[in-house]
Amino acid sequence: MEEKYTVYIRTDEAGRIVEINSSAFLGDTAGWTAIDEGYSDKYHHAQNNYFPLPMFGADGCANYKLANGTPALRTEAEKAAEIAARPRRSRHSLTVWRRRLRTRP
Repeated sequence: MEEKYTVYIRTDEAGRIVEINSSAFLGDTAGWTAIDEGYSDKYHHAQNNYFPLPMFGADGCANYKLANGTPALRTEAEKAAEIAARPRRSRHSLTVWRRRLRTRP
C-alpha cells in the first residue's frame, strides 16, 4: 500500500501562499497549514504537482491565496493592487544602475 502524504502551505501576512511542501519532506510542520492529503505524486511532490499554475507569476505575484482555509486563485485585481503597492525605484537609483551596466567589463 502506498504512503499517504499531507500537503502543507505557508502564507505571508496578507494570506498569499508563498510556499508549498509535502509531509515527505518536512520534518517540522510548525508554521505550516495542512490543506490536503492523498497518495499520488500530486501530494508527494506538491511543490511542482499540486497546483495547476506555478506558485508565482512572471510579475512576481503569488498566484494563490488561502481563503477560508482553502487554497484559491488570486484575482487579477488582487495582483494589480499588489503591484501598485510596491515601492517604486527612484530616478536616481535607475541612473546609478544604468551607469554600472555601462562600466562593466
